[in-house]
Amino acid sequence: MEKISTIQYQPGFARAPYDWIAINGVAIEKWCAERLNYPDALSLGLAQIWVVDGDELQLARRRIMPGEDCSSTVVPILVCSDDMDFGCTVVVVEQLVIDGTVQWLRWGHSLSSGSEVGITTKWASSGAEPLAVFNQQEFMECLNKFAPE
Repeated sequence: MEKISTIQYQPGFARAPYDWIAINGVAIEKWCAERLNYPDALSLGLAQIWVVDGDELQLARRRIMPGEDCSSTVVPILVCSDDMDFGCTVVVVEQLVIDGTVQWLRWGHSLSSGSEVGITTKWASSGAEPLAVFNQQEFMECLNKFAPE
């Protein structure tokens, strides 16, 4: 299983540190660049804090919260650091909750924007093997550390 945590981190495009998701101690965009073989991820921001539109931000925060057992959700995880919205580059993962785990099955780019982010997605991986498997309790502990707006 992968370890997920919240860290204080200053991405290269930011002027200050933020609460940020880390996987195995690595900032999420760096983890994505390496694990997904997607170097462009290094210029992207964490969707759960880096979105300026309030409705889009709340959508990103709701979707990453694990649903019922055996349910899946398309979750925006990274967004364009310049535009800071769901109208530009949005990296999404298909997130499955099963047997006390949160699994990221596959990743891709959302072709739909705004409140429809992820409805139409160009998948970059097959989902044959999960990209990451997290302990659901640890996953929730990480998310609960984000300060509410």
